[in-house]
Amino acid sequence: MFVYSVKASFLRFIAVLAVCIAAMALFLALIPSYNAEEPANASSGDNALDMYSLLEYVESLGWSVSDQPEKAEYVIPADFDSEARAYNEIQKQHGFDLSEYAGETAVKYTYELTNYKEYDGTVYLNLITVDGKVVGGDISSAEDGGFITGIGGQ
Repeated sequence: MFVYSVKASFLRFIAVLAVCIAAMALFLALIPSYNAEEPANASSGDNALDMYSLLEYVESLGWSVSDQPEKAEYVIPADFDSEARAYNEIQKQHGFDLSEYAGETAVKYTYELTNYKEYDGTVYLNLITVDGKVVGGDISSAEDGGFITGIGGQ
């Protein structure tokens, strides 16, 4: 028969070690993960990262805009009338099709366009998003009887 005895100090050491390992595992699990693509100036609140991404998208098209857009939520019509069909034709010319999102809630971001050269008045760039994805947009003049066109690059 083999008898083995363990001192109480060794058992205490094992218990403390186990508690430390458990605490470290819990600490690591609670640390938020780091996202290398998130800009340093992005803050929580009003989807700062989304606003940054939208601004990057607009700039990739060659446009310069005001920093802060106006934001409005609306529902894309389930049935397109003649005006909505005409607007969707503009979208189709630029690779979008709003009929795919009929009946869905969208968010429209309106920026003041600062480098539109073919018009002297105020010009806006509108981006239409559904679930954080750009699904359409336009460039339009602020004045009555003005113009509306797609967001194609400059």
